[in-house]
Amino acid sequence: PSFVGFPALQVFKTPEAQVRIITKVVKNLKKVLEKMQLDKLAVELQPKVRSLVVYIYCLLQEAWNTYGKKRLLDGKCIKLLQEVLISLGFPQNARGLFDEWKKVMQPDAKPEEDEAKDKDKKKGGKDDKKDKKKDGKDKKDDKKDSKGKDDKKDDKEEDLDSFKVTKKVELVWSGVGADEYAFQLLNMGPQMTRLTGAQKDSRVNFSPDKWQRDLIDIVDNEESALVVAPTASGKTFIGYYVMDKVLRFDNQGIAVYVAPSKALVNQVSAEIYARFGKKIYPAHSKQELLGVFLKDFNSAGGVNEAGKWKNCQVLVMIPHILEMLLLSAEFQDWVACLRYVIFDEVHCIGEQEGGEQWEHCMQLIPCPFIALSATVADPSIFHGWLSRVSAKKHTSKVSIVEHKERWNDLYKYVWHKGEMRPLHPFCCLVESSLRRNGMSADLTLVPREMVQLHLEVS
Repeated sequence: PSFVGFPALQVFKTPEAQVRIITKVVKNLKKVLEKMQLDKLAVELQPKVRSLVVYIYCLLQEAWNTYGKKRLLDGKCIKLLQEVLISLGFPQNARGLFDEWKKVMQPDAKPEEDEAKDKDKKKGGKDDKKDKKKDGKDKKDDKKDSKGKDDKKDDKEEDLDSFKVTKKVELVWSGVGADEYAFQLLNMGPQMTRLTGAQKDSRVNFSPDKWQRDLIDIVDNEESALVVAPTASGKTFIGYYVMDKVLRFDNQGIAVYVAPSKALVNQVSAEIYARFGKKIYPAHSKQELLGVFLKDFNSAGGVNEAGKWKNCQVLVMIPHILEMLLLSAEFQDWVACLRYVIFDEVHCIGEQEGGEQWEHCMQLIPCPFIALSATVADPSIFHGWLSRVSAKKHTSKVSIVEHKERWNDLYKYVWHKGEMRPLHPFCCLVESSLRRNGMSADLTLVPREMVQLHLEVS
């Protein structure tokens, strides 16, 4: 389940109104959970109950992330969230939620106290100039005032503590068990927050990670890069960033996207048109936004017309076609307009059939490039070769950007007796090889697999 930002509540203009809606929803959920008697439901229904508990937990978590950190959740609301968490079997999470809320709410009182102290100091200073006797009196008054303020501060802390749930809350489901964190790892892996160092960057419309910002810097410096990152980790965005820069700069520069298959060419073409289809060229210009060039046909602006591809600013093709164009004397004026080339699935350079075409393209292009792959066996060796090629051509330096974390977990299953069953990676290891060579560096475990392994060995 995903509640990120509560998009369905954006019809309510103010965050306060949105919080009121969420509070009502949680109150009703609490009443319904008490009536459902989840523990008494049939065994075959318990997986659905588990999914319901995960769903509600995610709802409460996003309520905190979206509104709690902005100090929009009052004491009654935070108490309600604690009660629901405890009733579902998450007392430690409830305590952690209250502690975080208390930290967020405490700074509210500080600015007022500081202002009051500053006023008292100024007042005391003026009285000093007027009368020393009165100054002594003012100092006594200041001490009294400071005592009064400390008492108020203590009262405010006590007021915040009054919203901590201390009374016993009836448990509506016992499925979480004694270790609530183990339950979260086993059942909430896909919903866990990924801490990848994302920061806002005005150059893109999302918050890129550190390695993605490095990529943006490389492109802005008109340099080349080998990008090695897992599938679905967010590396393809840089190809569209390159196209955007080329399209914005002028109407003559060309960006080429090289894909290994016709299917990927069609997919990428659709994405490019969706992103940049609104670009308008002058009335007298023959330029087109997008062209596709394959062995069996070529088109520009969706029109299958021979030779029209030369007028396109973004051209999607396969390596065989790019090699042909780079070697042809007839098309050297087109080659001179190349600004960037994006090689997707560049590990195909190692294939016996067609690999040499990738190699020739990289040796012949006169411009910077971005090479993308998820499965390069030894990136350092490949990077060394690319750097030597670039040095001989006297073109821009080639950087290497590696990222090993996945945004989406990969769960392993095996088909057994007509159904899919979870497969733990350790079941596939050979003990003798493990003792001899140790753990493989590329062996990764998802949260569920980690806690299963811990429970087995502990």
